[in-house]
Amino acid sequence: MKLIFVRHGETEANRTGRVAGQRLDEALNRNGLEQVGRLLSEIGTRHFDIVFSSTLLRAKETAEAIARRFGKPILFSDDLRERDFGSLSGLTWEEMTEQAGSGVDMKQVDFEQRYDYRPFGGESVDDVRKRLLRFRDHVKREYPGKSVLAVTHGGIIRLACHFQGGEINWRFVNASVHEFDL
Repeated sequence: MKLIFVRHGETEANRTGRVAGQRLDEALNRNGLEQVGRLLSEIGTRHFDIVFSSTLLRAKETAEAIARRFGKPILFSDDLRERDFGSLSGLTWEEMTEQAGSGVDMKQVDFEQRYDYRPFGGESVDDVRKRLLRFRDHVKREYPGKSVLAVTHGGIIRLACHFQGGEINWRFVNASVHEFDL
């Protein structure tokens, strides 16, 4: 069974280096829409049966374009939402490190999958891991033998790579495609 993760197109928060998480629910910017247009050509070379999407606007817009272009059904899942940074949402990584006040590089902690944003009203890596595993188990149970495309966010894709033991990049570029065998 194939699970194809697609990162949404660019938003203004992405362009300006601010973490959006769940609390900044922005639409795609002009560049993001152009990225999605190019993405449609790349996805056209892959087989998939159904599209899932995070419920956040940037992912929904990306997924709707894919589903419309290829005539596939689309289902929305909160389990695919980006991690919640809590009150740190909308800040740059440097501002997050300063706000946390611990002297710990928040970007590095996040990259290493050791984050815990609960003190700021957000989620820990364990919270996000539970959501991602719930989604994976649902897909395996309900869509055996199918190829599933899921539009989601960089943090979710990074965590999925961590599960698979694959190469983990700091940043998965907007409108990128990542394929996993389940």
